[in-house]
Amino acid sequence: METRATLLRQIDRYLKRTGMSDHAFSIAISSDGRWTQRLRRGLGVSLTTIEAAEKFMEDHPKGLPVEPKRA
Repeated sequence: METRATLLRQIDRYLKRTGMSDHAFSIAISSDGRWTQRLRRGLGVSLTTIEAAEKFMEDHPKGLPVEPKRA
C-alpha cells in the first residue's frame, strides 16, 4: 500500500502543478481514461502503466500544452 500512496502523492503534486485533470493524465499515459480513478480506489494497475506514468511526469514537467478551442 505504501507504493500506491507514494505514487498517488506524486501524481497529485504533478496534477496540481500542471493543472491537468485525472482524466487528461490517464489518457496521456494509457488508453484508460479512468486509470487514476482506479488507482485511487485500490484497484489493480499494471507495473507497465505505473512506469509510463512516472516517465510521462518526468518527460512533461509542465504537463501537456492545451490547444485553443475552435469556434
